[in-house]
Amino acid sequence: MQQLVHERAMFLPIWELAFLNGVSGRVEEPGLGLIAGYAYSAPYEDLKIRPR
Repeated sequence: MQQLVHERAMFLPIWELAFLNGVSGRVEEPGLGLIAGYAYSAPYEDLKIRPR
């Protein structure tokens, strides 16, 4: 089996990025996707909270 896998160059990803992100209705702009390729909410310096 290992020889067949090697010859046919099959692969299976064993790790995948999966981030859970949540935002509140009080946040004006959550920051998700503002930095291309960055999976977190950022930059925190630009985070704005709506007044109650």
